[in-house]
Amino acid sequence: MDIFHLGYEVNLRLAREKMGKKVALMGNIAPMGVLLRGSDEMVRQVCQEHILIGKEGGGFIFSSGGEVNQGTDPARIRLMVEYAKKFGRYNDLIA
Repeated sequence: MDIFHLGYEVNLRLAREKMGKKVALMGNIAPMGVLLRGSDEMVRQVCQEHILIGKEGGGFIFSSGGEVNQGTDPARIRLMVEYAKKFGRYNDLIA
């Protein structure tokens, strides 16, 4: 399986539709607009949204949509990890 690392500029839902399920998608939290400059609440909302969209159909690796910028508060990365643990499991999709 190939992996495509999406930049933050790419619409995640549209990328999944266009690339299908033979390509795993990785990304695409905005490193500056969300992680560096966004509020904690924005980080939570965007992470939850991206995880829920990304895991539809499988093949999603949750990460930033580019390098994490110098000056980013490490607490923001911890928030990402917290939300990945909370919302990023595929087994909760299987009923």
